Amino acid sequence: QAQQDGAKAVELAAASPRFRVVTTLSARRGDAAREARRAWVGALGAQQLARPLSAEAASAVDEGEWERAVAALVAMRPDAAKEPYLTFLLAYAQSQAGLHADALKTLDRLSLKRVTLLADYVALVRAESAFAQGDFKATAEAAARVPSNSPARQKSVFLRAEALSRASDKDRTIARAALDDAVRLYPNASQTPGVAVQLAAEYAAAKMWSDSARVADQVLRQHPLSKEASTAQKQLATSTKKLKKDERLKVEAGWFDRVMARQRALYAAHQSETLVKEAAKLLKKNKKSSKLFVAGEVSRCELEYLIARSYTKLRKHKDSLPWYTSVIKTCKDTTYVRRALYHGGRGAWNGEKPKLALEWFGKLAVSYATHSIADDAMHYQARILREQGKLKDARAKLQAQVKQHPDGDMAKDAHWLLVRELFARKKYAEIVKHVASIKNPGEDDVYSQGRLAYFAARAQELRGKKRDAATRYEAIARANPMGYYALLSLNRLAGMRLKKGAKASGDLCKLDKKRFCVERLGDAVAPSAARPEVPEALRADETFQRGVLLLSMKLDSLADREFGKLRYRYRSQPETLWALATLLDATGSYPRSHDIPRRILKGWQTRYPADSADARWSVAYPTPFAADVRKWAKARKLPDALVWAIMREESGFRPRIESWANARGLLQLIAPTAKGVARSEKLKDYSFDKLFEPATNIQLGTAYMRDLADRFEDQIPLIIAGYNGGHANIDRWLGERGELPLDLWVEDIPYGQTRKYTKRVLTSYWAYSWLYGAERVPAVSFELPKKKGE
Repeated sequence: QAQQDGAKAVELAAASPRFRVVTTLSARRGDAAREARRAWVGALGAQQLARPLSAEAASAVDEGEWERAVAALVAMRPDAAKEPYLTFLLAYAQSQAGLHADALKTLDRLSLKRVTLLADYVALVRAESAFAQGDFKATAEAAARVPSNSPARQKSVFLRAEALSRASDKDRTIARAALDDAVRLYPNASQTPGVAVQLAAEYAAAKMWSDSARVADQVLRQHPLSKEASTAQKQLATSTKKLKKDERLKVEAGWFDRVMARQRALYAAHQSETLVKEAAKLLKKNKKSSKLFVAGEVSRCELEYLIARSYTKLRKHKDSLPWYTSVIKTCKDTTYVRRALYHGGRGAWNGEKPKLALEWFGKLAVSYATHSIADDAMHYQARILREQGKLKDARAKLQAQVKQHPDGDMAKDAHWLLVRELFARKKYAEIVKHVASIKNPGEDDVYSQGRLAYFAARAQELRGKKRDAATRYEAIARANPMGYYALLSLNRLAGMRLKKGAKASGDLCKLDKKRFCVERLGDAVAPSAARPEVPEALRADETFQRGVLLLSMKLDSLADREFGKLRYRYRSQPETLWALATLLDATGSYPRSHDIPRRILKGWQTRYPADSADARWSVAYPTPFAADVRKWAKARKLPDALVWAIMREESGFRPRIESWANARGLLQLIAPTAKGVARSEKLKDYSFDKLFEPATNIQLGTAYMRDLADRFEDQIPLIIAGYNGGHANIDRWLGERGELPLDLWVEDIPYGQTRKYTKRVLTSYWAYSWLYGAERVPAVSFELPKKKGE
């Protein structure tokens, strides 16, 4: 029914309380709900468009098949006088299809007074088509008509500069001014280095050596890793020779600033190995000539710190320690000491140098006692002491931490470790008493909300006080919708309802003739909200009107730019932001749309989602790249929900993202893992760059998930932990602590990143299962598999 009539299906679902609580939903229904919202958003711009696009035109534009789009739009025979925006869409499609002469003829039929909302895009399309036709004068004139507040402004400025510099009868003064405008207005744009070296050449041709050197220097400072940097370096050298002595000395004095700009850029771009090599060479060169570092000790300290941090990025912790040591000993009165103590302490800890880590964290806690970082330092000391078996010392350190920093960001973790020790000693009654005594547990994130209450309930269960434990579990589940400890609580409750020795599996909502979720979560489920209301102030906003008009024309990427501007403009108005998030979701701009409820809007997860038609939850948990996800999840016998959950947390749905560890793409695969999986998949023409292609990334990422599933008996939490921490570490931790139940085992994961990742992704997995999957509340096994090979 959802496939036949998505909007009606959503309406029926919203009207049925029993359906909302009990029935599981397929991913197809999620698609129908999103399509219903997309239709609603498109309808907002239909009046401006005059009439809706034909199905063929809509499909062709949406898929970027521009020749087909041109044919479909021509068949619609748009009237330029009565349907100006439909006429513009035809010109846009013709331009995109390379039919530039036709695009210009179509634009000539338009009256600018009738396309005021999109006058800037009309000018840009005219400029692009004129440029393609070699009419550079017309290009410059059209590009100049794009106003400064338009999203199309940047493109038009660069286009105008390029046109004026190419014109056969060009006025060099005007051409230089246009190029200079582009470089000045958009110094960080990707096109800037190319335009800048062209401008430097123009200045050199006019023998304006000072300006030529200035522009070349700008490229080396702001775009030191660009492909144009080597050209800029040559231009700078040539122009500098032509300068007067005082000007030449000034340029030469900026040598080290340009070098440091490159080192900082290498660090930001995660080119760690290159940075280590170049920076170490610079330091070695400076030993031979102490005058090399014109900026003095601070420059040396920064270089040494960057080398240390680069080794940390490479996870070569032992190699990082000498560099951190040098910074700590010789860079007093700089901020690098505090940073080196913190990151060096973590490096020493990871590099199996606990004595050094304790020393550095100790210095950090004492020397920076009033800084927020002191709380972290004391907590890390306590964790190291626990690992060493010095439980009494660890307890004393944790107690001191919560006393000195009761509102510190790691106070919640200190409280937990105090409880964890009581668990190790089986002091269950003391756990309940201790948790009850804590006035402010500080549980303010997804990793900790409900943790102390959950383990107090676990303590009661272990004491045999099951009725009280069940009451506590239910309270946790209701208070933390879709939270990690809510999922654990529902699984503990389910276990209590089974016969001894029986294991819960599949959807816990199906336990006991489907009464389980109704009894536990009935009125904790929110009524379905198909879409938010659009405030009148937003409807009257011209940027909003442009966005919905572009969306009704299926020009989603252009609409996305408009909605992106609105996100900042209305950042303090939650309801408006929800409307914007829905609009962005309808454009397919999932990185932006889901990010609004994820990072900007707070406190909205107060009730469980009714179903996938619930706009807030489904916007926060979208299902992009659905065809590839479903194809490969089915082939690997994995839940769709797991793939989307990992994708959401790894990349935020950005296909071309690359991490500091050089993990790439939607599922963030590193080179060795991807290469090995590609080999086992017999993938032809594989290269590291192919990880930026969604289809390839999903194919290889799901294959790796399947490997982990085979290794860890299909246990979702262990697949998730292994995806982040590596299967070798999971094997080791199972060997060391495999006798623990899952909940305590996760809390004891020694790598903080993997511990948090496991909790975070498991909650996303639950949300995707609830909204789109076959399991409303997925069963989680508390019994861990044996270490592989045992």
